Amino acid sequence: MRDLNLNSVSSVDKFSQTKRVSIDTVLWLLVAFTLPFQQLLYVIFSQNVRYFPLLVGIIGVLLGRVYRVNGFGILIGASFLILAAGFISGSNSNVPSSTLVATSFVGFVLFTSLSLSFQIRHFRWFTKTMLVLFLVAHTLSIGVAFAQAVGIDAFGLSQRGGRVNGLAYHPNVLGIISVLVVLFLTGFIFKNRGSIVWAGFLILANLYAIVLSGSLSSLLALLAGLAIFLNKLGVWERFIVLFYSFVALLFVFSIGTKPFLRLLPDFTQERMRVVLGEQSGGVASAEIRFQTYNHALSYISRDPVVGVGMDSMNQSTVALDLVVHNYLLRGWYQGGFLLFVGFLVLTIYYLWQAQRLARFGHLEFSSIIVALFAFALTSAFYTQSNYWLPIIFCGVLASSFEDRFKSTVNQVTAPIAE
Repeated sequence: MRDLNLNSVSSVDKFSQTKRVSIDTVLWLLVAFTLPFQQLLYVIFSQNVRYFPLLVGIIGVLLGRVYRVNGFGILIGASFLILAAGFISGSNSNVPSSTLVATSFVGFVLFTSLSLSFQIRHFRWFTKTMLVLFLVAHTLSIGVAFAQAVGIDAFGLSQRGGRVNGLAYHPNVLGIISVLVVLFLTGFIFKNRGSIVWAGFLILANLYAIVLSGSLSSLLALLAGLAIFLNKLGVWERFIVLFYSFVALLFVFSIGTKPFLRLLPDFTQERMRVVLGEQSGGVASAEIRFQTYNHALSYISRDPVVGVGMDSMNQSTVALDLVVHNYLLRGWYQGGFLLFVGFLVLTIYYLWQAQRLARFGHLEFSSIIVALFAFALTSAFYTQSNYWLPIIFCGVLASSFEDRFKSTVNQVTAPIAE
């Protein structure tokens, strides 16, 4: 497995218009640090917090500090579909509001891709700094989660229904971010064996945070992400990945096996009983998910073209504020067939980037994309920037790695050609 050095200097540098750090660079670092608790900031301050990454992307575009990513035309094509979906489906809710959701999401995908591409290509320290800030912020978050697990309310935050949430505000958000950290550090250990102690410790801490969050969607995402490592690793590495998978599977199997269930902490047992339908009036969260699916499919069968609106006016299904927990189905339900196709195009595009990342030996970033889309299939994943930004970031890295690889090949073959 070949590891392309992020610090390698290539002819990509000649495309740089400027090497100086500007306001957009600083703001991107702030985005990385606040991403693990973006939803908490959203609740404390304003819903406009979610537009912060979009704003940073716009600033980068206005400053002219952009660089095109590979396959950008595909993103533009998907954007037209999403914009049309927002406008058309708005006829069933509110046209300006629905169109605003579509426009802001499209701008977010396009502008952040262009801006991040510039930063990654022209500042060799940028990617590592973003990752470090993200890890530090999330480590603080799981520290709060562990305090919540023993009954300590940190920063006024406590457990939600027996599930810890750290600084992420919602257990599912804490769970999926912990998954991303586990996947990244797993790949990091394979490339940096000398860091196995501290990185291994963080992996175990994040695995425990996933268990404490009680997020089954995150566990499934973890399994999907770890599967990416199997085909590219040696015997020792496969053993480690299979061990992680065994731990996660044991937890999943405990759902239907009461003797295993008794081995889990009390608060996790409570969560499992809710999922099984043994509490909350016998209505399982899994059953509720299927009820939302049936509700969405019922509407789609009546009108497969026009959705109920991309805004929040008609997003509820069988209960108030209970949305469809599958991003493709939710897209079809709210934005109609055009949004479904738009989401599908974005999915194919970023899975293509994941495949390219794996080809260049960056399994940690490839697995993150796969894990997030697996999570999106069973969660309230929609247009939230804290979910999409890691996907976009990894997609931009794929373009950067490919260009550096081509540049390296050209430098090696140039003397031969002469």
